[in-house]
Formats: sequence, structure tokens, C-alpha cells
Amino acid sequence: MVKDNGTEEIISGNNRYFIHYKNYGILDDPIQKNNFVVTFNIPIKELIYEKPGVKQVLPIHPNCNVVDIDEKVHKNVAKAIKEEFGEVGTFHLKTQSIKIVCKDLEIADTTQRVSFTIDDIEQQGVVDGANLYLAINSLKLEEISKNSFIKVDFYVMQDTTISDDMVRTLDAKITIDKETNISKKELYWLDRIINETDYAGKIDTIDVLCLINLFRNNYYDSEVNNQPIESYWDKQKIKELYKENPDSFMQYRTIVKDILYLYDYVNWKTQEIWPSKKGSLSSLGLTTKYKQKAHEFYIIDKKLDYKLHDAVIYILLNGFRPFVIFNSDTTARWSKDFDKILELYDNILIEIILIIKDYSAQMGHNPHLLGKNKMLYSIIYKEFMMGDLLNQFM
Repeated sequence: MVKDNGTEEIISGNNRYFIHYKNYGILDDPIQKNNFVVTFNIPIKELIYEKPGVKQVLPIHPNCNVVDIDEKVHKNVAKAIKEEFGEVGTFHLKTQSIKIVCKDLEIADTTQRVSFTIDDIEQQGVVDGANLYLAINSLKLEEISKNSFIKVDFYVMQDTTISDDMVRTLDAKITIDKETNISKKELYWLDRIINETDYAGKIDTIDVLCLINLFRNNYYDSEVNNQPIESYWDKQKIKELYKENPDSFMQYRTIVKDILYLYDYVNWKTQEIWPSKKGSLSSLGLTTKYKQKAHEFYIIDKKLDYKLHDAVIYILLNGFRPFVIFNSDTTARWSKDFDKILELYDNILIEIILIIKDYSAQMGHNPHLLGKNKMLYSIIYKEFMMGDLLNQFM
């Protein structure tokens, strides 16, 4: 944790967030000397999406207990913030705090500004109070009383790995799984395929297993409750699935190169065709800016300043699953010419992104929640099938 004098330039960018506060208190960890708990009283207007001069959405840990908010509860929260009922200036006393785990934190006393970094969604971000945060985030500036504050607790840790004890302390409702390891020998078949592509040495084999999982058309279907959301947020689950039945992944070895091609193609083509008049993909929160240099799409030999957020690309790739069928030896193949599948995507991608854009707005512009939304995966899966049906008659 660093405390500056408030004169330094704010460094805003990927993974960097900043909020103004009213006051704060620091509690040192009695054991880990570089760990702190810092409690801030934050004006609620600082947590809305369109705060003055800044648009930012705090990442929510993928395993945080986010559920649909009852509409009546949501309205009561909004009324309390607007101070339409209840005692004036007591919202921060009557509601839970929002808890955030972050890598580092800077406090500027003179400007009353806190800056912090969240660069690992698997270990950092909002770990408790996510529903409260999402309810606040959806409000508009003019709806918020100047007397509405909320407590925000920052857990600043030198080692941001969340332990079982930390989870119990935070009441974060994060699932801690036993580590499942897969040896290089077990994934030799996949390494060999990757090494025959331009992604050799540039992509983790477990990430490729997660991509393969999206295309398992004999395991997932169109039903809402049977969607491959774990590919995005739970690598442990994918490892477990592989351990249980390696052959169920190995049968896709025949299309692994095509899957990697789709990963690049969908990233690049979406940004090329998307009309800027509908709002840039970056401003919509659907892309991630690549640091220092352009992001390289190795297989198609293209570079762009932005890549689609992983949550978005996983949802889109899930839509190609209906076109996977199987040979007599159970290996996977495409149901139609691969070029025709690419052509279909070109024709439907604007409608598909509009659906994702609308979902993103409804969910507080938080891509991590998109990546866990089974309904959205199912809708995109069905849209691809419908698009294919319609294009056959054009």
C-alpha cells in the first residue's frame, strides 16, 4: 500500500481503478506486515457506471455469490440511496459493506482519492456485496442523494491468493477446490497439435482444453442448464472433466487447429465489421486493450490494439458448437464446409453482438458476469442455429 500527496497524475488504464472517498481507517495485519484492511466511507455516486468523468465497472470475482436480485429489494435499495424513505444519511450504517481484494492501493489525502489495481480476476475483485454493488451501479447520478455513503473494505495483500481462512473471514462464498494437476505426458497429444500451429509456445494447453470444451456438442446442448460456462471461469472443473474422461476431449483433436483459427478469426472479424455508430466495442466494455503493443492474432497474422474480452469470445465460440458432428471413429468434424461456417458468422455477427451488448448493459457492464451466464450461452447457441437455417434460404 502506498500513500501519496495527491499531486501525482492518475494512471488510468487496464486493471487500474480509482474512487474518491470521504474518510478512511487502516488496520494492519498483525502477522503479515505488508497486508492491510482499509475501510473507506465512499459517496455512493463514486460507484455508479457513469460517475463524473469516469466510466468504470469493478470486476466481480467469478465465484462471488451473485444471484438475481428481487425487484422489490432492488427498489428499496434505490429508495434508501435516494433517501425517499428512512433516516437521512444512514444508508452506510444499515447496509453491509462491499469487500474488495486488490493487489495494491494508493491513498491521496489531499485529493481524497484511492487508486487500486485488480489484475487477476481469479484472486481479486469484489468478493462480497456484489448484489449491492450491482444495484448501486445501475443508478444514475441525479438519483443519488449527496448524503448517501457506503462502506467499502479493501483487503490489500502482498500475496493475493485467497486461502480457506480468508474466505471464511470475508464471507465471500468462494469455492476453494483441491488442485487438479495434469501432467505434460497426459497432454502430449494436444501439445503436438499446438506446436504445428503459429500458437506454438504462445498458449497454455489448459486454455486450449477450455476452448475444446466449448465445442463438445455430444456433451452440451441448447438447454439453459447445460452450457459450458466453466470454460471461462473454472479451469479446475475443466481439468476434472479431462481427468474423468480424456478421450472425450481427445476426440476433438481433428478440429483443434480450426478452433484456434476461430479464436483468432472471431476476435479480428468482429472488430472489423462492427459498426462504430453503434458504439465502439471498447466503450461497450466488450474488449480489452492490449498493453504496450498491439495484440497479435498469430494464426491469421493480424494485429489490433484491442482483443475481445475472454468472456465475450468464449460466448461467441460456444455458438459454433452446433456445427460439430462425428465420424464413425467418434472423432469430431464439421457438418459443413469450414469456409461456409465463417461466412455464416460474418452474416450474423452484428445481431449476435447486439444481444451480448444488451445483456452487458443489464448486468452492469461486467463482462465476468456475462461469462457465467448460462442463459446467454444458450441464446447465442440457438441464434447460430437459426442464422444457419435462415441463410440456407437466402
